[in-house]
Amino acid sequence: MGAKNRNKAVQAGNALPKGAGLLDGVLELCSQPSHRHPRLTVTVMEKFDVKHKFQDADVIAVKVAAPNQKRTETTNEKGKAQFDNMEEENYTISFTLVGADREQYSPSQEQWPVQLSQRRTEITVYVERKNVVRPRIELTITKAEQYFEVWVAQTECDHHPFKAGGRVTFDPKVQFAQPFDGNASNADLVAKKKLPLKESAPGKYTFTLQLPDPGDRFIEVRQNPADVTAWETEIRVVDEQNKPIPGVTIDAHLEDTDVSLDSKGQPIEKWMTKNGEIKAVMIADPSDSTWELVEVI
Repeated sequence: MGAKNRNKAVQAGNALPKGAGLLDGVLELCSQPSHRHPRLTVTVMEKFDVKHKFQDADVIAVKVAAPNQKRTETTNEKGKAQFDNMEEENYTISFTLVGADREQYSPSQEQWPVQLSQRRTEITVYVERKNVVRPRIELTITKAEQYFEVWVAQTECDHHPFKAGGRVTFDPKVQFAQPFDGNASNADLVAKKKLPLKESAPGKYTFTLQLPDPGDRFIEVRQNPADVTAWETEIRVVDEQNKPIPGVTIDAHLEDTDVSLDSKGQPIEKWMTKNGEIKAVMIADPSDSTWELVEVI
């Protein structure tokens, strides 16, 4: 088919194929380059529970070759953030959580590298639950024994356990049934160590458990230190004329009764018994105005 015939075919209304051009009356097929930019999809999920996706997380994509060029997108209800019209470059991906998620979780690492191309358009980044650690100290006083226990409460001890010990401080006048220098090991805190006390002189005693900074972003220590106060005081038992009443036995159910104290630490309520005056051990948080009557001696 000559050039004239080819021109006649075009002039006759025959359409040119897509990508074809007419040069000097000769029909030529040309390849056209594609300029479609890839879409980057970032999914934010929990590392040890892949069904848990995170909504409203702010995902940041930074171009490695131009760190000042960054884009931020927010994850949807499926935990996905979409970046449209991205260039085929190397990026670093990071993200921040919001609200309650930020309180309870932390990114598994600071950033994730990704080489974006037509073949690589998705990446998953991970979140891990924080271990929230709280020191606990509890004092128990009964007629048979006196002791306190120290331990730690943890929310995530499987993957990020608290491995440090703690320091117990107390009044020098307190005597222990066994030697104790105030250092509680991690094994002590995990096992809820029981520390028996000898009978102490009357007065107010405060025991405090302080935990160190674990130096781990997946472990957060809260409500630190923890303390408990014991107070031994006297409760006068009087009649309506404020005179002591002798010879009455005490009701054992007083152990479950709250006793209010005035600004000087003296009981406001007076208990009616036949013993005249009795001693009672009081335990409470010093910031509270109501103290619990734990045991009548």
